[in-house]
Amino acid sequence: MILEEGKIAFEGQISGKGKGPGKIDGVFYNPAMKLCRDLHVALFNKINFKGCMLDAMSATGIRGLRIAKECNVTVDFCDKNPEAVELITENLKLNKLKADVYRKNASILLHEKLYDAVDIDPFGSPAPYILTALNGLRNGGILAITATDTGALCGTYQKACFRRYKAINRKSISSKEFALRILTGFTARQAALLDMGIEVILGYYEGHHFRVYLKIHRGANRADKSLAMVKHVSSDFQIINHSTPDSYGPMWTGNIADEKYLPEINPDNKKLYKLINILKSECKGPLGLQDLVKLSQETKINMPKRDSIIELLKSKGFFASQSIFSPLGIRTDASKSVCLEIISNA
Repeated sequence: MILEEGKIAFEGQISGKGKGPGKIDGVFYNPAMKLCRDLHVALFNKINFKGCMLDAMSATGIRGLRIAKECNVTVDFCDKNPEAVELITENLKLNKLKADVYRKNASILLHEKLYDAVDIDPFGSPAPYILTALNGLRNGGILAITATDTGALCGTYQKACFRRYKAINRKSISSKEFALRILTGFTARQAALLDMGIEVILGYYEGHHFRVYLKIHRGANRADKSLAMVKHVSSDFQIINHSTPDSYGPMWTGNIADEKYLPEINPDNKKLYKLINILKSECKGPLGLQDLVKLSQETKINMPKRDSIIELLKSKGFFASQSIFSPLGIRTDASKSVCLEIISNA
């Protein structure tokens, strides 16, 4: 059937009902990832990306097709599934686009060619593909990573988190933020194996997936600087050098986004507009969130409105913002005791 997304018309079969990850087998289009692709287009236009991008696990090719047409970027497509290769070829013709389409394992292609950007969007964990993707990037290239193994990254399945990412996470108000930081920190450690450092462009959580865009810089010094930002975090959000029985990580402890890269979003795209505006407000804040529910329980009062507490914290000179990672979390540099006092007097 003919589907449409952005400025692209394409052949594809819909997977799911607009929520959650797609199917593991077959060649499907997942409408739940439209926001992810909308942001990719907006980001590449914001930074005026030039060069060649590899859509490493292309499926229908919708991501690469949109980048090619809406950003005027050269895109290579790669998928080991012959049905996917045939479908991408047809979709290129349908949109009057030309591109190289490879029927092979992306890991092989990434050892044969260098790219200015590589997108990896596997079913589940991206951990097995990150090192190969890094190896296929030019200096200054962009690595875009999607992870849908949220149960492992968020610490619901701690053994899986440690097995895949060599890190510990636990259920908390900050578990989604720490999951993104664990993914980013793991990538920094993988990059260091190749004498590469990372620069975070932006990272976020939405729906059923984590997504991070990184600029890659070659050189041992850049690798060392990145590794210096990968630390453990104590239960009270202190950055520490070694693990303890109740610590989290190792994880990336730097900013989760760089404001200068964040694109302007049309307000008509309500979900993405809201996500980017919240990310702008919180990206310079400290790591970890204060849990409004638990704070209210400790003060034994009804939970106040989040935004009113944020404004009270700001009025006292503290950093405070809402967060994309939880509607009930507050990002602030105020201590827990200060937050309790403010809630008690709200």
